[in-house]
Amino acid sequence: MTNEEAYKKIKHLIGCPYHPCVKAYIRCLTGKASVVGPDDIMFNPALDYSSESFDYDPDRATIDTENGVILDFFLG
Repeated sequence: MTNEEAYKKIKHLIGCPYHPCVKAYIRCLTGKASVVGPDDIMFNPALDYSSESFDYDPDRATIDTENGVILDFFLG
C-alpha cells in the first residue's frame, strides 16, 4: 500500500487522545513494521532533526502529538 493509501486509513485518528495501544492499531491498518510514538523518541539537542537528516524508512509511521492528542502522522 502506498503512503497516501496508508494515510487515508489512519487520518480519522487525528484529534483523538494518544495512547500507546494506538501504535498496534496503526500497524494493523497500514502494514507498517515500525510505528513510532512520542514516548519512543529520545531527542538529543546536539543532533540535527531536520527532515533532510532523518533517514527515510518506507516501513515507518511516526505519530505527531501535542498535549496527549494526535496531531498528524509522518509516513516514511
